[in-house]
Amino acid sequence: MPTSPAIVAGFDAEVARNNGYEVIELPDGRQAARSLTTGEIEPNSVSEGDCGSSWMWVRDAGDELARVQIGFTTKTGAVAYTWSYFLRNTRTGWEKSWSGWGTLALRTRWSATHYRQVDDFGYFYGSAHLTATLWTGAICVSSPDPYDYEWID
Repeated sequence: MPTSPAIVAGFDAEVARNNGYEVIELPDGRQAARSLTTGEIEPNSVSEGDCGSSWMWVRDAGDELARVQIGFTTKTGAVAYTWSYFLRNTRTGWEKSWSGWGTLALRTRWSATHYRQVDDFGYFYGSAHLTATLWTGAICVSSPDPYDYEWID
């Protein structure tokens, strides 16, 4: 399963405030969310994958149809997400992109399966970019973006 770590790339101060957090700046210049009730700081470590992971699979579904599965998991509940991905036929150069967004009720997992018509047979490369706004206000992004490569005919 091609997966990619997800890291905190910033904060949405309004979301943080609405959920009992405040966005603070740490001595080294990084931002974090501090609980207004407990004083606990999240994330408490800054390393690759500190807020979750994301994935993308591309599979042949027959008749020049690609089955694309994308998704993410987060270490804490999320309130919103965005996604985008593209497929490129490495034989013909054809490329197409798709995107979307939605809200989450503090879920820690989101996934979707799409069936996409492609231009012709060949090896297809796909890459996805996913973000989740956590209930702490942290904006969790896939980094690097997950990708996959598959023969489709």
